Amino acid sequence: MSEKYIPKSVIIFFPQNLQRYHSIFNIRIIKKEKEKTKFDDHTLDRKSLKKYFGNLPESFFDSILFFSNEELAEWEMETSQNIFLLKKNATDEIFKNALLRGLHQMFETLLPYASLVKWYSQINIFTKNTHTSPCTFSSFRPQFQFEVLNSHNRLSIAPVVVLNGSTYPFDIFTQYDFWLYHNNEYFLMKFKDYQTILWIQSGSVGQHATNPT
Repeated sequence: MSEKYIPKSVIIFFPQNLQRYHSIFNIRIIKKEKEKTKFDDHTLDRKSLKKYFGNLPESFFDSILFFSNEELAEWEMETSQNIFLLKKNATDEIFKNALLRGLHQMFETLLPYASLVKWYSQINIFTKNTHTSPCTFSSFRPQFQFEVLNSHNRLSIAPVVVLNGSTYPFDIFTQYDFWLYHNNEYFLMKFKDYQTILWIQSGSVGQHATNPT
């Protein structure tokens, strides 16, 4: 007689939806029936969280429900209105930066509870293909060192990632805004570090990159 399979409750992270401010997390129930694996997906709401993760603390529910579609839509609208009231000529870049900073703060609140849940990550590889796999959210925060490179009398800056005392090339990671991803593990950058990386990636450093020698 085969052993009865207990359905697994997991939360799916969609890192490519961060700047959509919609469908960042989803609940998935994994079931096995007659040697087949089936999935039941549920939107992120308190009722579903209580049903499938009822043994977890209320503070976890409060933290992750910031990412429900309803909460995100309301927060995005309020944030945009507040910025407009403070600065009527605010650029798209100012709106974008404020929203990403607020989203980062939500993840800061959620991160202490990451070890309580089984997580999966779903990434679009090509237009019609997705890759879904288990993942973790690391408690280690990436730090950065910066190397100055000289190529054809032009200077550039290359970031180096420091994790728990070890250094890694930046390009071994996949970047999803302020998250770095490698080997099914996500690392949350400090927001100030994220802004520095954006500045380097924008090419602004190249404006003053001619080697004076």
